[in-house]
Amino acid sequence: MRIARFALRVGGILALLLAAIVLAVGTREYPGTTRPAFRFAATEVLPLLAVGVLNLVAASDWRAPSRIPTAIALLASVLWLTSTLPRLVAGGAPAVYAEGLLSIVLVIAGVVRLTR
Repeated sequence: MRIARFALRVGGILALLLAAIVLAVGTREYPGTTRPAFRFAATEVLPLLAVGVLNLVAASDWRAPSRIPTAIALLASVLWLTSTLPRLVAGGAPAVYAEGLLSIVLVIAGVVRLTR
């Protein structure tokens, strides 16, 4: 239980860090407040932020652990994994492999935390 909470916390922080890296790299290709920049932020950065925040919320309820935040975080992690798999199979940048590995770890930690 404690290891799953630790994995959710570290995974959430790493997802936020990965969102910052993706945003920093993407600002060179999509500068300013153009439509492509907003589309990039909505499709690449915001999902990482959502997964990171949801997993941090799920890991923070240590006194009276509720299944609802953990289930929502697990659902977000599964959706992130399913959106990452096609890009992972096709090959891509190292950030894609980091997203795949991180999403797998978050799904496993979410399942362990939810079942105990």
